[in-house]
Amino acid sequence: MISVCRALIRPNKIVVLDEATASVDLKAERSIQEMLKKVFEKSTVFTIAHRVNTVLSCHKIMVLDGGKIIESGSPKELSEDPESEFYQII
Repeated sequence: MISVCRALIRPNKIVVLDEATASVDLKAERSIQEMLKKVFEKSTVFTIAHRVNTVLSCHKIMVLDGGKIIESGSPKELSEDPESEFYQII
């Protein structure tokens, strides 16, 4: 949470969030995600997350397995493809 606060104080063009909301409950995560969207609307945000709902509002996602990108696309696109790994975990 300290890193998120630091990023909010000094917004940059590129922001990397690595499991930024992993230690909070789902209600708090939703609030944080909404706030991050507003604050970083003009920034490129890389979000590393294990919770699927954390990335559902992203423009593009990459699914990794063993450190390798196995697929990428919009969450909508991947969630509608029964062959997609992303589809399998939703």
